[in-house]
Amino acid sequence: MHCQRHVIRLPDALGGLQCAVNSYRQSCTCTSGGVRCDGLVLVFAHCTSTHKEHWEPTLEKLFALAAATDQFAICEAWSIDCANHGDSALLNDAQLSDKEPLTVKDYAALLRYFVNSELLADRRKVIGVGHSSSTSACTLETLPLSFANLSALILVEPVMVPPPILQNDPRIVTGQRNVVRVLKRRDTWDSLDAARGWLAKQIPYKIWDPRILDIYVEYGLHTVRDAAGKEHVTYKCKLSQEVAFYTHEDHVLAGEKTAAMCGRMPVHSIFGERPEMVYVSVSYNLFHVRH
Repeated sequence: MHCQRHVIRLPDALGGLQCAVNSYRQSCTCTSGGVRCDGLVLVFAHCTSTHKEHWEPTLEKLFALAAATDQFAICEAWSIDCANHGDSALLNDAQLSDKEPLTVKDYAALLRYFVNSELLADRRKVIGVGHSSSTSACTLETLPLSFANLSALILVEPVMVPPPILQNDPRIVTGQRNVVRVLKRRDTWDSLDAARGWLAKQIPYKIWDPRILDIYVEYGLHTVRDAAGKEHVTYKCKLSQEVAFYTHEDHVLAGEKTAAMCGRMPVHSIFGERPEMVYVSVSYNLFHVRH
């Protein structure tokens, strides 16, 4: 699997921030004229606190499956760091320091801009793939009448909150609890090894596939120097930025728009065998939206 790194700049109307984007393809899809684009183009969005590289184990499996069949082909895949996550957070560190935290709606605006950009201008079969909080971003991405250049959506562990909203709704309470947990979470270590050792003993990291934890440490942490000149390791995405993705307002708005989205394009949802953020009883509502 070949990976190429890109940086795109959002227009001033969307904040003018820079975003790190990876493109992936199998070497066999390359021709002398470039990338063969008669297959699917997959656009991946990450969940809160993770990064574009977290999709790489999944992508390797998908490319292997595509290579073993003539039923479908993958032209290329793209994975996008939200402007306050991963490498994007480092690119925008100065600009983000004096701004309100970015929200799920900001990620939606980035995704909408990207799929309608020149990078995908000649791509006809574009499928968006979201995970957890970015499933709400994918839903909001399709809101305008001139909605994003998408053929379909795949939503992994969707967290939209469709009506009705109940008093002490567990979907909203879960987000509120996550805000509290994140703000209390440790965010500095002496080294990357120390960080990995600590994370490997904590929930949810200790139940992750080891490859995912390795990616989290490699691409989600970095070394900084404090005012006294001492180095330490911390998250690329500041905790104050992360918590905004757990607040319920954008997920409720996405829930209100879920039915309309399903009326516009094919939508496939995937739920985990081991529920973490999305419980089976809560996900029931997503199967019964009406348009």
